[in-house]
Amino acid sequence: MRRDMHNDGLLNRRDFEPFLRRMRRKYRVRGPTDGDTDHVVVLVMTHATSIDIHELVDLAGHDYLKRLMARVPAEWFSDRAHAYWQRYLLLRPRLRPERLLHTLQGARPQMNLS
Repeated sequence: MRRDMHNDGLLNRRDFEPFLRRMRRKYRVRGPTDGDTDHVVVLVMTHATSIDIHELVDLAGHDYLKRLMARVPAEWFSDRAHAYWQRYLLLRPRLRPERLLHTLQGARPQMNLS
């Protein structure tokens, strides 16, 4: 196992590596971090399409992503992505990404003025 591969908590180890290879190609990951699993996962969490994000969540699982958020520097994420994933993983761990996004974008509580 590679030093940078933190598999603890992965839901689907068998399909995770092929997914990462596809993401490296799709998002043209090059340079000193091209083999670093954490960097690729953060790239997906920050810049990927919703389809890729759903696949990541399904393959990796909440526990893996929580551990990743705890071990990598916050600077690896955009401010917006870091805030989103903190809320998604830490505050509402059972919601799918699109449900939290809907919640954050406008599902404000209704005030009863009567």
